[in-house]
Amino acid sequence: MRAFGLRLVKQIVVAGASASGGANDAYAKVERIDFKNGIKAKLRIHVQTSSGPKEKGVTVNDGADLFELSENRACYQDGFIITEINAEPGNEFIR
Repeated sequence: MRAFGLRLVKQIVVAGASASGGANDAYAKVERIDFKNGIKAKLRIHVQTSSGPKEKGVTVNDGADLFELSENRACYQDGFIITEINAEPGNEFIR
């Protein structure tokens, strides 16, 4: 970094590796939040199937347990319960 700051080198390259799309990690993607017939959200999660984990869309309300919805996948066992869904336009979130 010092050599770069003194303009003795043109650039610094840092190599790194990361795994993406790991099916063993907890995964939850919010697709939409709807408030027309009660507040609910559409999520994509990994669900356990006989041939391994598969991505699937699920609809959740307050109190939904992703562990149960994922067919008891261990990665969702601790702390993946929907406690709040906010549908305020521009401030949507799920906790």
